[in-house]
Amino acid sequence: CLLLSSATALDYASNCLDQPKCEAENRVRQALHRLSLAQDEFRVNCENEIQKKEVEKMIALLSLRALLGIGNDLLGADILQANGLSEALLDIHQEELGQPSGFSTLLNVKATSDLAEEKKMQITARILLRMCAKMLSLTGKFVLTVGHFDLSLGSIQRKLITIASSTKDVIAVYEDVDLAAKQHRDKGIEFYSEDELNWLIIEAYNRGVHLSLLGDFASSESLFSTGLNLLPLGGIELQCHAK
Repeated sequence: CLLLSSATALDYASNCLDQPKCEAENRVRQALHRLSLAQDEFRVNCENEIQKKEVEKMIALLSLRALLGIGNDLLGADILQANGLSEALLDIHQEELGQPSGFSTLLNVKATSDLAEEKKMQITARILLRMCAKMLSLTGKFVLTVGHFDLSLGSIQRKLITIASSTKDVIAVYEDVDLAAKQHRDKGIEFYSEDELNWLIIEAYNRGVHLSLLGDFASSESLFSTGLNLLPLGGIELQCHAK
């Protein structure tokens, strides 16, 4: 009943976004409170582990949907990070791998990130996009094809670099790229397309030059190092140009 009332509240909030903002936000906050109560209730009283996991997944996805209804970027980011929603979604994704619905949570997170960006919830969108990149990397794939929809790790990381709000965020993405390159060398796993890799190398170099001119030599050196590590894997034309 609590789950049904939460879903109803979210539906109502979605349909009244053209009403005074506080009314929709209050409805969504009520839904989140009910979801929290439902989660506590199931954890205490449900002995069926399969049913418990299904309910946990439903609660996490409803909470994810609620982020957009709130419309508050800082609060949305706080719910994702401080309240453990990110970890819950990652856990669900890992449990889904190898199952017929193995990518449903990943696709939900990506769709929510796109909608958050449309609603100008930039911090929330970045957190969700980082989560999307992590989920995709856990699949061991660089390109995921679901029906007619392609999701590329390189394109996600490129967007994360482009919309990053700090040098620290950019370097964090390049650390993941470095790790992917190491795994590619050691295990021969899938890798970026040549266009994606060339862009990552050139962007690392350009940002490294810019940071060097600003006097941020530590960050500059980090990006130069990543670019040089990736260069032997890039396109022949780019390698020739670098020489």
